Amino acid sequence: CASGDGGDGEYKGRVGYVKDYMFGFNSNADERGYEEGPSDLGVFMWLPGNGLNHSPVANTVYRAAPGGTSEGINLVSLTHIKRGEEMVDDYKRHGKAPQWAIDWGKTQGVSLNWAGCNDFVDPQP
Repeated sequence: CASGDGGDGEYKGRVGYVKDYMFGFNSNADERGYEEGPSDLGVFMWLPGNGLNHSPVANTVYRAAPGGTSEGINLVSLTHIKRGEEMVDDYKRHGKAPQWAIDWGKTQGVSLNWAGCNDFVDPQP
């Protein structure tokens, strides 16, 4: 996998995809997606990837599909999103990054979409 069929560029592209689209999700979160009660944090990846950037004032939230996370995760709007308005997510809702993900990010030299794992999400609550 490290060399792949496409060489170093293909490998770097795959690493970039994983770091951009891997996220944490707590199915026990409140209506706005913030932890409420015991954490049921899982790590997921958008396939295909989506284009949600971080904002502390999110206009979207993740919700478990009706059949649970084994069926999927839905992206739901929190507000009326006007045509041309960017859809954003508060990455603080991704919970705390698992140690294996932190280690992987360090090994690959990439930031991750969890608070404290990049320079764009304030790790403070």
